[in-house]
Amino acid sequence: MARRHSQHFCAVCGTLLIGDHDTCLHCGTRLKDGVDGPIDVPPPQDSRYGLISTWNWFGAMLLMMIPGVNLVTLILWACGKCTHKLQRRNFARGALLALAVLLVILMLIFSTTLLVVLRRGMDPVTYFSFLPGVSRFA
Repeated sequence: MARRHSQHFCAVCGTLLIGDHDTCLHCGTRLKDGVDGPIDVPPPQDSRYGLISTWNWFGAMLLMMIPGVNLVTLILWACGKCTHKLQRRNFARGALLALAVLLVILMLIFSTTLLVVLRRGMDPVTYFSFLPGVSRFA
């Protein structure tokens, strides 16, 4: 059976501990003294590495359903200015990356369709009349 790699956190400030140090690089707590040693449990909620609760994720998903607000919120979260949680920052970066990929795919599909329409000698305005705002150009 494969051994699971566990992460260690400072028992005082909840910072993720990387490497074998005698003190926490964030708060300076001595880690090898037994009582304040590294722990294998999740870090405290107010820590940067703390877990985000279910209700907090639910509120974030409700916020993502509001057009315009969702994009601004994702940008703020991705920059890390409005949140101290790494989980939320990584979620926002992944969501923005997915949106960018989707936008590029949609632009490729639209431009390819436009090229096909123009090559066949069709009128693009009548072909794309189902799109809002295209009928103004006729």
